[in-house]
Amino acid sequence: MSFPQLGLLFSILLAASAEQPDTSNSISLKAYFSRKFGHTLQIKCIYLRTQEKTALRSLVIERAEVGSDGEYTQMATLTPEQVTTGWDNADFIASGQIGPWAASQLEITYKIKNEGYCQSYRCVAEVVSQKDSGRTELLFISKTIQENTISRARCRTTEPPTTTTTPPPIAEQTTSRPSIDELKQKIEECCVTSEDIKNTTETMREFEEELSECSLIKIDVEKNQQEIEELRQQFSNVSLELEQVQENTEQIQELDRKDSHLSAAFSTELERNAVKFEEVHIWLTAFRTILYLDKGQYEISSIFQGRVYIANRADTGFDLYTMNQICITEGGYLVELDSEAEQQFVTSFLGTLGNHLYYTGANDVDNEGNFVYYDSHKPVQSFVWKSREPNNLKGYEDCTNLELQGLNDNNCAKRHRFICEIPVV
Repeated sequence: MSFPQLGLLFSILLAASAEQPDTSNSISLKAYFSRKFGHTLQIKCIYLRTQEKTALRSLVIERAEVGSDGEYTQMATLTPEQVTTGWDNADFIASGQIGPWAASQLEITYKIKNEGYCQSYRCVAEVVSQKDSGRTELLFISKTIQENTISRARCRTTEPPTTTTTPPPIAEQTTSRPSIDELKQKIEECCVTSEDIKNTTETMREFEEELSECSLIKIDVEKNQQEIEELRQQFSNVSLELEQVQENTEQIQELDRKDSHLSAAFSTELERNAVKFEEVHIWLTAFRTILYLDKGQYEISSIFQGRVYIANRADTGFDLYTMNQICITEGGYLVELDSEAEQQFVTSFLGTLGNHLYYTGANDVDNEGNFVYYDSHKPVQSFVWKSREPNNLKGYEDCTNLELQGLNDNNCAKRHRFICEIPVV
């Protein structure tokens, strides 16, 4: 039963069909009808990406008359570049957006001109799917609904035929008249009692109250639907923001990794340059030292562990004090052999100068048998001695000279050459 007070309600019959069963829940199609703005219909298609290796190519809303053998007409198409429409109508509005991460939405709004008859709307999503094997597959996912703008009426595939009512034939007039009893009986059959009128009035009042409650419920439903749409839009915006935050985080992490690599490379290069600088400094200092030496008076070695060694070219009769003072004048002291490597270097250097004996700083002048170096007074270590030395031959060997085989104690009065050790760092 329909009443004028019911107004125009909106009923939607869902008839969903998906060409890909495993992705059918990824697309939804809704319709909203409103009388406030001249019987306006809003169709909204939302596609949610449920698989990682898929990408939406396009979203299309189509319309067909129910019973038109499935011939759909394009209303609006959404692509990553733009929204296009197939209708040239000032009352027709289409908008939408393809979300880069999950949600995409296409929405149309227009005024209905053929109220009371069914329309079938279909949303088709064209999706590109990347298989594990590397093969690309094109999927078409669709959802269909039918809508009727009059409540409690079945969807009609065609306009209802125009019916004409044939009036009943006029009964033949007769001259017979009803009796008094027959007239009383007909009056009793036609009359209604006051109780019947009261019951009918009460029923109408209850119905009006229920109708008022239904109107309030409808208003609440419309408000809830609007809030749901706002929440969906907010969710879509939050999803986009989260995706942007994720991209920014990845960029920051990549910059941190590059910064770490650059810092490590810079530190390594700095250390390498520091070593090179130290080597250059040593060579420059040694060059400056050698530059001021009298090359006619001394033989000069190469650099060994930041030191050079000079040997005079003539035998002298100087004592230890005088020889050490000459070394001090040149920036050094009588040679002191602190390691086997140093002894081997100095011995090899003297071997290139011919068969000569060279005084060193080792002596036991102050304490017989306790050999120390003249300049530093450090004790002489055992590895420097020649085999069976020192032997203090004839009791007068308080000085030492360096031979190819090692250190030998000797008489301080003999004329020999001497060798100085000069630090250049």
